[in-house]
Amino acid sequence: MDYYEIGDTIHGSKIYVEARKIEGYRVIVKTGRHKAQSVTLIENAKAVIVKKLKYANKNQTSAQVPLDPRSDRPPAFKH
Repeated sequence: MDYYEIGDTIHGSKIYVEARKIEGYRVIVKTGRHKAQSVTLIENAKAVIVKKLKYANKNQTSAQVPLDPRSDRPPAFKH
């Protein structure tokens, strides 16, 4: 299954990505002391799930998240 629309997302335990350019690498705060990394891939970007999530809800439907019109990044997720 391929995703080509703005806001399409994939979620996995391990994801392989490749692109011609990488922009905006930064460390972001998730919850408490937990941190994550954020990056934007540019020009012919591709992502493939290498390892699926161990505890994924199979009945869960993924909602599309619209991009912030002032930025090329999706909005921050609140848990």
